[in-house]
Order: sequence, then structure tokens, then C-alpha cells
Amino acid sequence: MNRNLLAIFLMAAVYCAACKKGADVNPMKTADTYFPIIAGSKWQYLDLEAGLNIDTATSTITGATTVFNNKTYYNVATSSTHKGGGTDYFYTGDHVYVMRSLNAYAGTTIDLQLYNDTATVGVSHLSIPTDNGLVDGLRVQTVNTIIEKDIPLTINNINYKDVVHTQVAFQYEYENGDGFQTNFLYDFYLAKNIGMIAYKLNIAGIVAEQEVLIQYSLK
Repeated sequence: MNRNLLAIFLMAAVYCAACKKGADVNPMKTADTYFPIIAGSKWQYLDLEAGLNIDTATSTITGATTVFNNKTYYNVATSSTHKGGGTDYFYTGDHVYVMRSLNAYAGTTIDLQLYNDTATVGVSHLSIPTDNGLVDGLRVQTVNTIIEKDIPLTINNINYKDVVHTQVAFQYEYENGDGFQTNFLYDFYLAKNIGMIAYKLNIAGIVAEQEVLIQYSLK
């Protein structure tokens, strides 16, 4: 396991020693998905962003939907001390799980394909992360790879199983003739029937942000 990710796992265990363990889960409504989308479902994360104090971030399925590019996304209300309130969007369909949000680093709204449940471990595929395929006039793409699949993982004394570790390389095509180059590298950890349990962002080899799940409630 990556040492940086392990470090924040340990911080989460200390920080949340008094947090409620386990979760409120209705198994009849969480059948084999990595993005539960029932209205009222909520996830709370410990968030560590470079240069800022430790924060908590909450995501809640509102029950509303929004259509982008002829696809129906589920609205997710987000809140944290550092970033305030906002709305992200989850898409599930055609075997893919996508998170759409305003990205401060790219300066625009982007779609990150977190998982394709038909893909093979170690085999990469491409996707286009913006509506027009551009950021600041430059062509962009994401290279999506499943690093590990169906692994166990323990966070904050909670044992998760059927965890998928995926990696998304966000790439720009600069005008230097060298083709696409990775600017942002995301690692996601998704647990079946629970959702995202951990996340890490590297920029130029430096960890810019990490999150780990500390509480969740599925309706």
C-alpha cells in the first residue's frame, strides 16, 4: 500500500476514535453497485489538502437528477469548511461509474471515470474528461486503469471487502510535440455497495489532497 495513503488511514483512525463505527445500511437497496444512489445516502470523509488544516467533507445524494450530454446524473450535495457547499454529480450506466465536479486544479467541470466493471486489471482505456475535450484551449484525456480488484481494506477499524483500486491519469496535449502528458494522477478506492472509501491526488509527484471515509449512512 502506498505510504502516503497509509499515513492518512492512520490519521483517520486517531482523529475518529470517537466516531460512530460501522454504518446504517439497507441491503435491499444496495445491490452490487460501487455508487449507491438512493436519496438521503451520506458519506463523510476526513480531508487533508496540502497547506490546509485537516477538514471533513460530506456528500449526500439529494434525489434530484441533471442531464449532461444526454446522460442522467444523480445530484450530490457537498459541503466542507475549506470548499463550502456545492453540487457534484454521479453517473452510473453502461458499466461505468463517473463523478462530475468543478475541479479547482483544472479550472473547469470535469468527468472522472472512477471504474468500469467490465475492464481487466492492468489494462488501460481512454476517456474524455470535459464536454468539449479541452482545458484552457488544450486537448485533454484521461487514462483509466484498474490497479487492484476485489481486495480487502481496513479504514478506521472498519473492514471493507470487494474493494477496487483504480487510477486516473489526467493528461494534457501541449504544443511541444511530445503528445499527451500527465498533470494530475488520481487514485480511488471503491467498496462494493458502499461507494468511495478513499481518494488521493498527486500533482507533479506531490500529494495534493487525500480523503478517507470516516462515516456513512445508506438509505
